[in-house]
Amino acid sequence: MYFKCGELEAAKSIFSVKSEKNTVSWTAIISGYIQNGLDEEALRYFSDMRMAGVSPDRATFSSVLSASSSLALLGLGKQLHSSSFRLGISSNVFVGSALLDMYAKCGCLEDIRRAFEEIPAPNIVSWNALVTAYGQNGRAKDAMKVFDEMISRGMQPDSVTFLGILSACSHAGLVEEGMEYFDAMEEPRKEHYACVVDLLGRVGRLDEVERLLMKMSFDPDEIIWNSVLNSCRKHGKDDDLARRAAQKLFAMDLGDAAPYVIMSNIHSRAGRWEEAAGMKKMMRDRGMRKETGCSWVEVKEKIYVFSSDDETNPRIGEIRMKLEELGAEMEKAGYHPDTSYALRNVDDNGMKAEALKRHSERLAIGFALISTPAGSRIRVMKNLRACGDCHEAIKLISKIVGREITVRDTSRFHHFKDGICSCGDFW
Repeated sequence: MYFKCGELEAAKSIFSVKSEKNTVSWTAIISGYIQNGLDEEALRYFSDMRMAGVSPDRATFSSVLSASSSLALLGLGKQLHSSSFRLGISSNVFVGSALLDMYAKCGCLEDIRRAFEEIPAPNIVSWNALVTAYGQNGRAKDAMKVFDEMISRGMQPDSVTFLGILSACSHAGLVEEGMEYFDAMEEPRKEHYACVVDLLGRVGRLDEVERLLMKMSFDPDEIIWNSVLNSCRKHGKDDDLARRAAQKLFAMDLGDAAPYVIMSNIHSRAGRWEEAAGMKKMMRDRGMRKETGCSWVEVKEKIYVFSSDDETNPRIGEIRMKLEELGAEMEKAGYHPDTSYALRNVDDNGMKAEALKRHSERLAIGFALISTPAGSRIRVMKNLRACGDCHEAIKLISKIVGREITVRDTSRFHHFKDGICSCGDFW
């Protein structure tokens, strides 16, 4: 009760005075921290639980796997998989679904279906996890096959199923297919409309986005307006719609600098320098700062975190030297930095190009390259959406170093191999 009310200290106090802590009470505090977005704290309690000699059950494993999924801790996830197998509960439908979700969020495509097949009687949660997993990893066609398969097995899709398949179509640019799924729904919710707005906006069909916004029986929320604004930025058209989306987001007072930065870029690209400067001034006046991007990479079951403004890593010199070496080879291959993605408040393109080199995902990749065996796969997670310039750079890096590189951002997975990304440059 206290956890669900956000009273973390009260919940912790009750747990600490409990003289006999059993599996149920340990699981309650672990899942409570996870519900409040404190996955690392939950994992610390799981470690304490094991040290106390208390055996986890199916509910515990489902919760802890959820935490490892959120943090993309593949090493821990595999350990939990082994432990659940030894305890004979890995085939439980809830543990199995959590395992599937963990492998999906760690970008392990080869393990997703295998985890699903280990569940003797998959329920709607399991099927939804599989549909979503393929969609997040750029396998829209596979997601559609799973959708058809679950129906052929007598499973009725629910709102979560449709959300997963619409998202998969959106990320793959499958407009006609996505609209067929949407039209098949009896009562679409706001999140489904958000997916369709994103689906149409990604391919530049902004007139249809406008009509859909007028058709909705509810007011668009920040997710929908952010999607509209990003679509306008991507396709460089319909400034009136972009202005309207930005004004709606400004009025919501979300404390998010992104709409101001995007509108500043839209104005700059159109040569409206005074309006671009006005956006930056408005952002400063409201005390907003661009959120710092950070990326983390797992090397030998340890997590290393990087941010563009962090100089504390003892190997930062080696990392930058490695990236400079790669930069020279990338230029030979035709790479030219796209400085429109450098959101620093500077006008010098050289400084902007340097800023791009310090994006956190590149630092994480550089560290992995000097810390892991040649040819091994690199997995990087990022707290923000990857920028277009980094996307182009990582494609070239994967070809130059001959490695598979997986990057998970807040939007989806990108699997880079031999200079090609699984998203097909549509994202």
